[in-house]
Amino acid sequence: YKERYSQAGTLHQLGRVAEEQGKWEEATSYFLEAAEIFAHYQDQHSLQIVLGSLFRVWRENKDPAITEKLGTILNISPEKWEAFLSKAGEIGGDEERPS
Repeated sequence: YKERYSQAGTLHQLGRVAEEQGKWEEATSYFLEAAEIFAHYQDQHSLQIVLGSLFRVWRENKDPAITEKLGTILNISPEKWEAFLSKAGEIGGDEERPS
């Protein structure tokens, strides 16, 4: 349990490094894997942090893989995520989540 859960934090940090380097695909992969783990362990706080990171990456490249995978992880339609991310981009906030 603890090993898999602690990997999520490491994956998020690796994603941040890739994001800083402009390696969007790599950052996306790390962030999505971290989101999946945090969702599995129902760590809402950490999941929200990772969702903020995913939003930043999505804002840069509008990669549909992000909304598709989040839809699978959180059982939310990709269209709903796309609409949410677009709205968050318009108002400049990334702290909120769709319900």
